[in-house]
Amino acid sequence: MWGWTCTAPLGSPRRRVLYYLAHEWCYSGDPEAADALAEQAALLAEKLNDPLRRGWCIHAQGLVARLRGQLGKAIERFTASRDLAHARGDEVFAANTETEIADCLICAGRLDEATQTMRRVAADALRISLSMLTINTTATGVHLCAALGAAEPAATLLGVHLAYWARLGSDLDPDLEEEWERRTGLINVRDALGEQKWEQALHVGSTLTLEEALTLLP
Repeated sequence: MWGWTCTAPLGSPRRRVLYYLAHEWCYSGDPEAADALAEQAALLAEKLNDPLRRGWCIHAQGLVARLRGQLGKAIERFTASRDLAHARGDEVFAANTETEIADCLICAGRLDEATQTMRRVAADALRISLSMLTINTTATGVHLCAALGAAEPAATLLGVHLAYWARLGSDLDPDLEEEWERRTGLINVRDALGEQKWEQALHVGSTLTLEEALTLLP
């Protein structure tokens, strides 16, 4: 389950309100309303020649597209947002957005591309070494392994992922966690392994370093 989002201030009051309303509508389950707001915010940022806020607003459009199941558009929006982040030297934002590109590729069944993307993400996660990037990287790694039918690596990476959440002292929303497990195929992974192997894999994952954990990626 992803842990990262942008919480930095967005400058002008109107742009800031549009951006955060887009996020609110997106996560409350009204992607149509969120899409219109994110589009307005992105256009306003472009008009004001503000590439930083424009990148964030384009990222919001990617979130909305993913929620609507428009995976091609989501990948295009996330890629544009990532490229703007690279251009301004914001490697953390770029790397986190890359995990979302990989997740959309997985959902679209483009597993070879997702695997290549995750190899870049893994290198960034080791180089940057921030908890939220680690959480997002392991979450997407879980999804990729599950999609490839690699049950034990998926469960082990889940153990890593949950351990990093615990270190932050954050509680997971049970409803969101259940939805994420369903969407990523973890329920099938658990059934395939059986309860004993599942619990063993989670435990092993909780003891791994990030470098050890990322060797489980395909």
